[in-house]
Amino acid sequence: MDPRHDSQRPLAEPVQLDQPLQRLSPGGNRRPVAAVLIVAAMLVAAVWQPWGRTRAPGPIAHVPAPTVALPTPAPSTAAPTPAPSQPGPPESATYVSLVDHEWTVVALLASSPAGSTEEPATQHPSPSGATGALLVLQQGVVQSSQPMERAGQPDLACHTPAVPRDQRAVYLPAGRVVYLGVTFPGINPTAKVAAIDLDAPGARLRHVASVVVPLEGRTAGLGYRLPSSGPGAVLFFALPSATILPSATYRIDVTLPGTAVHRFVYACVGP
Repeated sequence: MDPRHDSQRPLAEPVQLDQPLQRLSPGGNRRPVAAVLIVAAMLVAAVWQPWGRTRAPGPIAHVPAPTVALPTPAPSTAAPTPAPSQPGPPESATYVSLVDHEWTVVALLASSPAGSTEEPATQHPSPSGATGALLVLQQGVVQSSQPMERAGQPDLACHTPAVPRDQRAVYLPAGRVVYLGVTFPGINPTAKVAAIDLDAPGARLRHVASVVVPLEGRTAGLGYRLPSSGPGAVLFFALPSATILPSATYRIDVTLPGTAVHRFVYACVGP
């Protein structure tokens, strides 16, 4: 290529700069170096001592725990545990199989060596371990609003014929009646009740408020309480020494509370 031909080309247009060039002041090249050094120092400080770093713990002083004196257990001297005792039978139990709310005569009969024939019947004599046990005998009776005895005929009630459902007297065996009692509708212990031996003028039986006796056909040696109030209650009478009642005609006189009305029932303890 001809150099002369190149010399004839027009020169390029001058470059236009948006901002004029600024002149560097003396020492201006030291500021970037200083900034770099400051940043490096800050990084080193952050690595070797970061914010929130926990101070290294120093040596821990050993503090001995307080000594507590514990009591020395004494040698065991406890007695061996006794075997549980077997519960014995209660001293008394309540007999509540009596018919109440009806007119009945109740008798407690002494045992018979030949065995009882009354209802409820005992087919065999009482065993020797049940000596003194009594038999409960209860029979329905029709009450009377007037006395049935007459002068010279105290036993008239015992000789008045009647059908069983209309009997005015209850017949009991001789030599066996210990307690004689009565039940009536709405039985009330505050009612006036008296038992009289018509064959012995003026002879009255004492009222027994609480009767606890052994009973035939029940647990031997256990006393049974026959209540005088409440369900199954019966009002009993006996001689002062609770001995066998003599053969006689007995009248039980019931006067209801708050009234003057008398009701009479009879028991014939006969030969």
